[in-house]
Amino acid sequence: MKDNTGKTIAVVAGALIDADGRYMLGSRPEGKPYAGYWEFPGGKVEPGETLFAALAREFDEEMGVRVEHATPWLTRVHHYEHASVHLTFFRVWSWAGTPRPHEGQSFAWQKPGEERVAPMLPANGPILRALSLPLSLRVGVDGGFAIGNEAGVLLALNDWQRSGRPDAPWAGACVGSAAELSEAARLGFDFAVADAAGEWDTFDRVVNDGWPLPVYAAGAALAVALEHGAHGVLEADA
Repeated sequence: MKDNTGKTIAVVAGALIDADGRYMLGSRPEGKPYAGYWEFPGGKVEPGETLFAALAREFDEEMGVRVEHATPWLTRVHHYEHASVHLTFFRVWSWAGTPRPHEGQSFAWQKPGEERVAPMLPANGPILRALSLPLSLRVGVDGGFAIGNEAGVLLALNDWQRSGRPDAPWAGACVGSAAELSEAARLGFDFAVADAAGEWDTFDRVVNDGWPLPVYAAGAALAVALEHGAHGVLEADA
């Protein structure tokens, strides 16, 4: 991220996920850019901090919540008038304490796909859409699947490299490298699938430069996949 001085600034944000699958948004307080806009809680990474440490500190400072378990999820770059932001998003699966506004903000629990607060911070559009993806995605032998009432298709590497993103409400791309993941994101795919059967070498190489898209792990257990930064796991019909 580059601010008005041209410096690069790293930012972390997190989605608290409750037992009903809802996530929390917070409003930006007065005195900050985009005051009144809704966003995921988080903030700048201080010098010497790990991303997780920054997330834990920000959640404690902003709302008195102690993060107990969080997994990396997505990375985004967004350019605002006042700065360019490199965001690393986490999903927070367990925490201690009740969120309370420490900075004059408001909080709202939202259901994926049924957001009821506005306006949203511009960088959050793709993040909200990604939250609608299930943790376990079942795909047919023809590559077809469904997200709610909407149809989707998963394309093999050679197919999407030849034809691009199909005209479907949801589209996924099989990838085997960080470069392919980046290209799938550029083409507008909603998610990617990387092999995680046996060893995790291939999957880890794919996400080595970050997660511009949610990435499903094929051939893995969900709990392990989440720790490696996967959005979830792929279940393919025989």
